[in-house]
Amino acid sequence: METVIKCGKLYTAENDDVQNDMALVIDDKVIKEICPWNRYDFSGRNVIDLSQKFVMPGLIDAHLHTDSDGTTGGNFLSKTIGDFTIQGMLHAQADLKAGFTTLRNVGCEGYNDIAIRDAINRGDIWGPRMICSGPAIGATGGPTDFPHKPGVEGGYMGIVCDGPDEMRKAAREVLKHGADMLKFMATAGINSKSLDPGAQKLTYEEMRAAIEIAEMAGATSAAHAHGTEGIKAAVKAGITSIEHGSYMDDETIELMVKKGTYFVPTFVPCFHILEHDGDGTIADYIITKAKNAVSHHRENYQKCLKAGVKIGFGTDTGTPYNFHGKQKMEFELMVNAGMSARQALASATRVNASLLKMEDKVGKLAAGMFADITAYDGDPMQDIRDIYKLSFVMKDGVVYRDTPEY
Repeated sequence: METVIKCGKLYTAENDDVQNDMALVIDDKVIKEICPWNRYDFSGRNVIDLSQKFVMPGLIDAHLHTDSDGTTGGNFLSKTIGDFTIQGMLHAQADLKAGFTTLRNVGCEGYNDIAIRDAINRGDIWGPRMICSGPAIGATGGPTDFPHKPGVEGGYMGIVCDGPDEMRKAAREVLKHGADMLKFMATAGINSKSLDPGAQKLTYEEMRAAIEIAEMAGATSAAHAHGTEGIKAAVKAGITSIEHGSYMDDETIELMVKKGTYFVPTFVPCFHILEHDGDGTIADYIITKAKNAVSHHRENYQKCLKAGVKIGFGTDTGTPYNFHGKQKMEFELMVNAGMSARQALASATRVNASLLKMEDKVGKLAAGMFADITAYDGDPMQDIRDIYKLSFVMKDGVVYRDTPEY
């Protein structure tokens, strides 16, 4: 039986327009038709009345870690892959219930994200669509290589490589095990113990060697990159997207525009870290680095906006106090930093769909697209804070939320 959704306000994300009194006709998992509801015969159809709601596509979070839980301790050292997989499944389900019907998981312990993705795709468990990197690829002394005492080796959420040959091998390994994309740790980070979060950790030659393997497989790539030189090397190497991008100069921004590189700024991790400045739950060196990064991040984001860099939406959920299903603060922070509400909604729909090379499946509402739909009380196009007022979630034509989350 066809399902028909009566929409009060409809934002399809094909463009920035909002239409009134439209009907979405759904046949199985896909949208069959969109038309004014006063021209549609509702008899014999399953009708969902969202005539008082703002209806739009399911949201896409292009940067998170399903197996990380937002705590600040080192309990991950005692967890098994089984623990991470179960935790990741529950987090992915929380994200779906929060309106994120598609996730890009960029770095995990082992290959648990791929196991979760495959179980969802088989129908063994319910959850969002997932694009997965498996473990991230980094260098000795980089963010994936934990500084144990000498003689004790081992990383977390990543493969440790040095030199182009090892990078090629790591790229082939993660793709062999089912990764959709590659994730690189091009620089140090806010949470790593390096004193400089912008310090370059992977060379151009190393990243280019691995990206060439990704290109051969038709896979995309993402680089955790805070510092200018690391960002520039990744962009020159052909990276699909820069994640975080705290420090960048005008030359780098110009290069990103020229290359068509996406930028996923992830404001919310530092926001939550700095909320806990002084309470003793987050190490002082992390607080110090977050403060310094924030002082540059906003300005560079505004330069990227002005220059026309393609800006996607990602939250880095799983970082300290950044909990799954609660990551929508990123919308407000992006708008507060200079983006319009229309741009912010587009970033989490059609822009991210393009970033993921899924623009023919998700990210907008049109005939032939998957029936991934969310609805809100209020109008987030007029006030981005209404994005918190989620009241309906559908993925693949199946309803996962029909009551307010707020």
